[in-house]
Amino acid sequence: MNSKVNSDISPSKELVFAVLGAGSAGHAMSAGLALKGFEVRLYDLPQFSDNIEPIQKRGGIEVSGIERGFAKLKATTDVREAIEGADIIMTTARAYGHRKFLEACIPYLENEQKFVINTGYWACLRLRDIFRQTRKEVLFAETTLLIYAGMRTGPAAVSIDGMKTEMKVAAYPATNTKKVVEALRRAFPQFTPAANVLETSLGNFNPVFHVPIALMNIGTIERTKGKFKFYRDGATPFVARVMDSVDNERLAVAEGLGLNLPSATEIMKKYYQAKGETTYDAFQSCEAYKEYILPNIFDYITEDVAYGLVPAASLGALLDVPTPSCKANISLWSLINKVNYWQTGITTKKLGIVGLDAQEIVELATKGE
Repeated sequence: MNSKVNSDISPSKELVFAVLGAGSAGHAMSAGLALKGFEVRLYDLPQFSDNIEPIQKRGGIEVSGIERGFAKLKATTDVREAIEGADIIMTTARAYGHRKFLEACIPYLENEQKFVINTGYWACLRLRDIFRQTRKEVLFAETTLLIYAGMRTGPAAVSIDGMKTEMKVAAYPATNTKKVVEALRRAFPQFTPAANVLETSLGNFNPVFHVPIALMNIGTIERTKGKFKFYRDGATPFVARVMDSVDNERLAVAEGLGLNLPSATEIMKKYYQAKGETTYDAFQSCEAYKEYILPNIFDYITEDVAYGLVPAASLGALLDVPTPSCKANISLWSLINKVNYWQTGITTKKLGIVGLDAQEIVELATKGE
């Protein structure tokens, strides 16, 4: 990986986007960009061709929600066709799929492309072994979260229920963040630079919210097969108390790395104009979450426990920061799902930072190798 890329996209040139992953997130991202007038190629792995074929037949995606219209775009299971000539590659796959998508792309990446992983979940540290395999001058980056809140409503159809008013992004190394932000802002002015990829990954509030809500509503999830208003009905005052405890531990770990991050509730208020003094109040007032039924809840849990809470707890152990609430949630979900998330999750060993102190971790995340 060459981190010194000196040429930016010409202001007169229209951006071409490739979106990787055709789940709900990929549908929302690709359709949203297409409605903005950008050329978009949506890609999924060949084994998930069922996600692609309806879009190919229709020539795009029908959009409802806060944005409406028919988004014309190209859909394919040929990765070369998707990313060749693309200026920005937006990966929307779940964290456990990042490696497969990146490995598929490596032979076809081109100089000056921006490869942005939405949502990061420690991707730039996890995947830096693959970054080294490209001989092209590619800028790798990750975001804190997905910019759209969206849900597939049928074949080649998506409801975009919310759009965040701000989104952090950081490149690896951070010296490239400015170039990535400048390119992304041509489509989404909401993108702002993070200090480094520690900020983007620790700034992710999904594990703070998803894991306790699902854990403490597990009976409802079983009875309804997940068909309930996950945030509005699931985030009760007592559940919010657990979320706040997990969040306080996340903030303490971040502080141990020199980061002064806002609480998850403060971030939610900023992203979605939610109101109220407490976490419970914020959830009840959040219009983007009002009717939202979280699809494939257990997929979220696999991602948020293994790629969210485990690295937070593992970092806590390295930095001597207690994380009992994170550990309790990890252990209970390991019991429920019959998965040892302490083994399958992303630990400091898997991040390649065992033996480093806080300053050395920050330097690695900021300057690269």
